[in-house]
Amino acid sequence: AAQDESQADKLGPDDLPDEGAEQAQQSTDECEIVHNGTQHKLSRDKVIELAQKGFDYTTKTQALASQQKASLELLNRVQEIEQLAPQLVDELAQVRAAERALQPWANVDWITLATNEPLDYPKYRAQFEQLREAYGMAVNGYNQKTGQMQAKKGEVAQAVVRQELHRLQEIMPQLRDPKAFQQAAQEIR
Repeated sequence: AAQDESQADKLGPDDLPDEGAEQAQQSTDECEIVHNGTQHKLSRDKVIELAQKGFDYTTKTQALASQQKASLELLNRVQEIEQLAPQLVDELAQVRAAERALQPWANVDWITLATNEPLDYPKYRAQFEQLREAYGMAVNGYNQKTGQMQAKKGEVAQAVVRQELHRLQEIMPQLRDPKAFQQAAQEIR
């Protein structure tokens, strides 16, 4: 029994690590991946580097997509303004036409007309009121279109400011902090 214990204390060839175990340890430091249908063996460090690049790529792609969305929204607003412009011209033409139609009535003395031509007065007054109403409607339509155009221009200006602020914050990340931004704005002013 003492001999069995002494042999148990001694190391034998079975106790030494074999090369297969060493290779298994090394293989855990390598990874096999399939990319575009091709299998690649990469070191752990290379896998980590590629994963970090992938995260960076994803972040940049998402930022680019956000910027592209904002640019498309801005383009849509500009196109809306472009579509309003001909309508605004038409409204202005109607105002000018109504003004020209009212021009002959500008110097009419309605009291003298009622006194001198009492039978024709209601007819003339009705024509004048119709023209005046048409002029009021034309001016109202023009003012509405002008208001719409101004609102769209305001939206475009705000969108441009938002995009420029986003770019500024990308260039100077410290300005993402509202307090730092306010302080920088004060210094600029």
